[in-house]
Parts: sequence; C-alpha cells; structure tokens
Amino acid sequence: MKNFLILILIFSYFPLIGEEVKDNKILFEDRVYDPFFSATVVDNQGEEFLISRASFFDEFNDKKFFFWVRRNSGLYSLSFKNIKKINFSTSDYADTTYKNFTKCSIELVTGEKYPVYLKTTGYFNGWDQKFGAAVTFYLHYNLITSIEFHQDGEYKICPFCGTIYFDSEIDECIYDKTPLIEGLLAESDK
Repeated sequence: MKNFLILILIFSYFPLIGEEVKDNKILFEDRVYDPFFSATVVDNQGEEFLISRASFFDEFNDKKFFFWVRRNSGLYSLSFKNIKKINFSTSDYADTTYKNFTKCSIELVTGEKYPVYLKTTGYFNGWDQKFGAAVTFYLHYNLITSIEFHQDGEYKICPFCGTIYFDSEIDECIYDKTPLIEGLLAESDK
C-alpha cells in the first residue's frame, strides 16, 4: 500500500513539472506558446551572456516581449521583434529627466538608430546557454552595457503546436521536435 501511494504521488507530480517548464498560454482552441527570443547581453565588465527564451518582467512581475520607450514626449511599446540592439549610457543610468527610465540608444532591425529612454524598472530574464541555468539582469543599475537580439524581425513557427521562434538558431520545435517553417509577417508587423 505504501509503494502504491508513492507511485501515485510521483505520477501526479510530473504533469505539474511539464506545465511549468512550458510556461504556456491557451489561445483560441489550440495551445500556443510564448515567442522565443535569443540575445547577447554584455555587462559592464565586458562579459558576454548568450541568452535564449528572453523576456522582460516589469515591476508587477508580468512577462512581456517588449520594452516601454520614451522619445521626448512620446511613450511607445517597442516589441523585441523590432529591436536589433540596445546600448545603455554608461554615465547616466538613473536619469532624472524621466523617473524609472534609463538613457540608451536603440537600433531597430530596419537599421534606424534613436536616442531614447528605456523603462528599466524590472528585469531581463532568460536561459544562459553557456552556464545552463536561468539568469536575471536588473536593468536599472549600471551593470548592463548592451542587449543585442539575434533576429532580423522575421520568425519561424511550429506547424504542429504554433510556437513562435524569433531565435534564428532554432530549426525544430523544442516541445515536439517538428521542423519549423518560415512565418509570414503582416506589413503592420514589420
């Protein structure tokens, strides 16, 4: 009887692990997973971190795939899919012009560059490929000098489960091993 109870406990625990690892959300009638982004983060000591499954968690701990950006009087939500590189100001990381925003320059996948202020109350999160563990980068401190995304705005999609990958290194779905196909961006998404 004791062994039977242990087996029931073990088998009831495994679905919880699977759901937590997938970090998925349900849309329509199909299961659709969050987009996957890959980036290189460089810290103020010059060390590079290759990050996969990158996302941003705001001060409310909500997972996002965009940054809030100020450009003079305008406030924008700028999607990761449109960002090629962010270079943070090394001398001005807690600017008093806009509270909770940090001065930086952003290069878009189109090649355009803008001096902006990025909302940095929160943290950039992902999986450190080299170290093999989850990693967190707090952006409101003078610790990070740049974030460079490994994509050009295009994406691949899993035709089986609908997972979207902006990580150009991935050719098959990490969940079901289905070969990925090229996604089609609408003109408004570019």
